[in-house]
Amino acid sequence: MLVFLVSFLLLGLLALLVIDNKDALFRFAGMKEQENVLYNLKGDKTGRALYYADTGVNYREFAGVGIYNIEKADKDLLFTTSENKIIDYMVGSFVGWEGVENSNDRYLILEDKLQTRDAQGVATIFPRIRIGFAVENINDVDVYGTALGVEDLSLTIPKPQNIERVKIYPISLIGKLTENQLSKLIVKGDALGVRVKIDIKNNTNLKDANGNLIASWIVIRRFKPADSLLQEAGINITK
Repeated sequence: MLVFLVSFLLLGLLALLVIDNKDALFRFAGMKEQENVLYNLKGDKTGRALYYADTGVNYREFAGVGIYNIEKADKDLLFTTSENKIIDYMVGSFVGWEGVENSNDRYLILEDKLQTRDAQGVATIFPRIRIGFAVENINDVDVYGTALGVEDLSLTIPKPQNIERVKIYPISLIGKLTENQLSKLIVKGDALGVRVKIDIKNNTNLKDANGNLIASWIVIRRFKPADSLLQEAGINITK
């Protein structure tokens, strides 16, 4: 009896050690070692709240956390950046939605769950971002639909020297999802990548009538996106 009790306690201790060791946990789940994970929700294997570090590889599109401006030295740009800061995308934790007066659209509210600070010690404060719930994707200030995609984390965060391109699968325009589906796909604390619209003609960010940024894409993240989205919201994605 004593031997059985001691064995049981040792097994329990080992299980706790495995859970607290994120690399061991990922290996146990059949995933690659994660050397650049900044944060993951304890006990969650989906990766929906996971943040990963910028390893200097260009293909890590939504690495880190915060607000990212377009670099003037980016040779792939189709326009010339000005001295004004043009926001390209943001990465933050989902807090909730706010309504937009006289519209089906909503404002997305994000926060910096990691409480990072810039070189001057200033914490990230995210602006409101307008999410278009139209069922058409028309590039207009008043009529537009924001698209939803999912990032495959099993390709995004292998060892830092791996240069596999980030894989993002389109899901749907947000306006075409049911409220139940949306509430399952995006929950409080989820890590979201948000790409905002750019007014190429005027060399600035496109904004709504209230002066708020407009999102072209919201990107959620999962380790096994096809399995997760089917289980969570009955959605099939094409790989």
